[in-house]
Amino acid sequence: MLRAGRRFGKSTLGRHVLMHEALKFRPAAWIAPSYKYLLPNWREVCETLAPVISSKSEEEKHLCIAGGGEIDFWSADGGMPGEGRKYGLVVFDECAMMGADLERLWTRSIRPTLADLQGGAWFLSTSKAASSYFNTLFAYGQGERPDWKSWQLGTAENPFIMPAEIEAARADMPAAAFAQEFLGDAVSFSGAVFTNLERAIIDAPLQPQYAAWARPAPWATKPYDFFIGCDWAGAGRRAGGDFTAFVVFSSDGTLCHVDRFKASYEMQRARLRGLCERFRPAAVLCEGNSIGQPQIEALRRDGLSVQTFTMTNATKARLVEQLALAFEGEKIRIPDIENRPALLAELMAFEGTPLPNGMTRFAAAPGGHDDLVIATMLAWEAGHQPQAGWVAPRPGGDRVTNFLLGAGRQF
Repeated sequence: MLRAGRRFGKSTLGRHVLMHEALKFRPAAWIAPSYKYLLPNWREVCETLAPVISSKSEEEKHLCIAGGGEIDFWSADGGMPGEGRKYGLVVFDECAMMGADLERLWTRSIRPTLADLQGGAWFLSTSKAASSYFNTLFAYGQGERPDWKSWQLGTAENPFIMPAEIEAARADMPAAAFAQEFLGDAVSFSGAVFTNLERAIIDAPLQPQYAAWARPAPWATKPYDFFIGCDWAGAGRRAGGDFTAFVVFSSDGTLCHVDRFKASYEMQRARLRGLCERFRPAAVLCEGNSIGQPQIEALRRDGLSVQTFTMTNATKARLVEQLALAFEGEKIRIPDIENRPALLAELMAFEGTPLPNGMTRFAAAPGGHDDLVIATMLAWEAGHQPQAGWVAPRPGGDRVTNFLLGAGRQF
């Protein structure tokens, strides 16, 4: 999986791996969203492989390579490509443009063609919608499935694109549009629940003062404090497809750290302790449902003071409302930090479904995840809800309790 910015060279890469497979005397296929996108790549491959092509069908867009390799070119708008064939490699080009057809093409048409030769597939595209099936597949390669790998690369990685031109585009475009078209982010301009997300995206790296807690100078007042939200997942088989997620906010609304992973319960707690040592948070708010409560009790026995949040449909709805209002009020800033693409994808795919009792069920879209969304809501709650059991500090205000080694210790 490759999610990349415009003019990165996705199709060039795709043609290279396609031809390499055919030159190993194995059958391969190219799938484009339409004939318009298929034709220039067909011509490029024909020109490059001309010395070794033994036969060619312009009508069927089929090449035979001397020695036994074959290449088929298919258009996604032409029915069910590949039926009755077997391939060692399939390349999907600009597959985000295929929309809902991508899932049908992959699961019903192409995936069975790879079984005979234990073949592989490349999915290449610039993202077009955060909730698309292309981004679901991208998430597979971010740790959800061991047999998938995914990468995100920006236009600037192409050495033939002048940096000055990219900077000129940055000045002309909204931050969210630039993030999608030049950085390869999955950006949606209208979320199902969380709207106005594009205004939260900051096209700049995290500033050093937000990367960790630092003791203020004697004459200075600490300008902000940190808050951590934790969403636990099971360990081993109990984890299923879920991730443990940690999110850190500063009290001025800057999102400072996003982490999600799968690990043993002991490792989950160790990573949280390490995060607390780094940020010295004013509050740590953890989901206390199910496996969460034993984790919280173990942390407290170790001397780490953490708060519990019991997640019900009603309390979750309140968290959703609080975070949605924060995005609407442009109170949140999301700089270019690790795991930002995964967080944005979850936020944009988060859905609200009306229930018969008049309430709304908030959760990830079918097949998706909301671990990072839950952790984000808890981190925001930790810094903005005095009724949760503490008073959130005001920017530039008094010192707050150091929750690293227990309540009452000041820093």
